[in-house]
Order: sequence, then structure tokens, then C-alpha cells
Amino acid sequence: MKPTVCKYEADVWEAVATGRWPDQVEAALSRHVRECTSCADVVGVTSALLADAVSARAESAPPSSAIVWWRAQMRARQEAARAAERPLTVVHALAIACAAGLLVGLIGLAGAWIREAAPWVVSSPTATLGALKSAHLPVTDAWGALPWIALAATLLLAPIAVYVIVSED
Repeated sequence: MKPTVCKYEADVWEAVATGRWPDQVEAALSRHVRECTSCADVVGVTSALLADAVSARAESAPPSSAIVWWRAQMRARQEAARAAERPLTVVHALAIACAAGLLVGLIGLAGAWIREAAPWVVSSPTATLGALKSAHLPVTDAWGALPWIALAATLLLAPIAVYVIVSED
């Protein structure tokens, strides 16, 4: 069965949409809406939708164009700053790795100096020395093991330092 469309339906919809309903319409159209269920439905649905649209417009308060522009500029500046910081984080990681390598070298020099300057300090072997000798590393005394310990600590801590620096983004 084909639905029937009332010939006054467009007029009723226009009256409601333009805000002329119910005060500024002819009496004949008003009488027709009371008798025609299709037109009464158009009035009910259209009125509800228009009222909802009016309340939605009233509740929404979009920011001014100046605020939108300011936010876009701030976002662009922040992204540019992040892009500029990326090479700096790489340089920081390399600096930490270089400092760790320098520390290992200085510890090795200090160990050699202590062995020559104060031989009484290195006269007692330690458990670490024994472990390093059993690993077939060129270690002759406890102070000779110090550079190997520093190197192992560097190899363990350098990747952690790089991760912490890079992960701050």
C-alpha cells in the first residue's frame, strides 16, 4: 500500500519551520491540521526538532576566532620546539656515553697509578679478582679489576640512560 501524502503537508511544514505556526496561519490550515493526522504528525515532529535545534545552538558556545588562532599558533610552536629538541636528546645521549667512557678510562689510569704509587693497597686479592681471573681477563690484582668493573657498569647503564633521555618526549 502506497502511503498517501496530504496536499497541505508542505504548507504545514513551511508554517512550522518559519515560526508562523500556530499564531500566524489561516484558520483553514489550522482546522485542517486538527482533522488530518498526517499534518498533525508533521507539526509535532517538526516543532520538536526545531525546539531541539534552538536549544542546541543556545548551549553550544564556540570559541572566538582569536582563541582558535591563538591555540593553533601555540600548537605549532610546541610541535616546532619538540622537533628542535630531538637532535638535542641524541646529543645528550652521546654525551652521557662519552662521559661514561671517559670515566672508565680515568678509573683505569687511577688503578695503574695506585698500583705503582701504593703497592701495599693492592696486596690482598678479593673475590672479584678471583672471578675476573677465572674469566680469563687480563687482571693481575684487585685494582686491575676496577676498569673491567667500570666497563661492565657502563655497558649496563648507558642503554638505560639513553632510554630515559629519549623517552621523555
